[in-house]
Amino acid sequence: PNIIDEADRLKSKTVAAHILPSYWTNVQIPDNDAFDQMIYVDSSLHETFNKLLEVTYREKATQDRKCPKRFESERCPKTPGGCPCVKPGGFPGLPTGYRVRRVVRV
Repeated sequence: PNIIDEADRLKSKTVAAHILPSYWTNVQIPDNDAFDQMIYVDSSLHETFNKLLEVTYREKATQDRKCPKRFESERCPKTPGGCPCVKPGGFPGLPTGYRVRRVVRV
């Protein structure tokens, strides 16, 4: 494995921490300007993201969605607007919506 010494990496960088909001996680770590941490958003906020997904979801198939049939020989050809299998009302059709399982802030 490739081991990276974070301390050495950060020594060569400068960031004007005084202009960043004090509640940001990265600002609370002295001399950290990498901003490469992944932080899980509290699950109490998942419903907010679920509402966002709900109001922005559109039942629309595009040709980049592959035909879901199992065998290559059975699959529909690439079709503008998607093959009948992935259109609304098709089988198996489109997802009827999405649901948040985890939110990660990067």
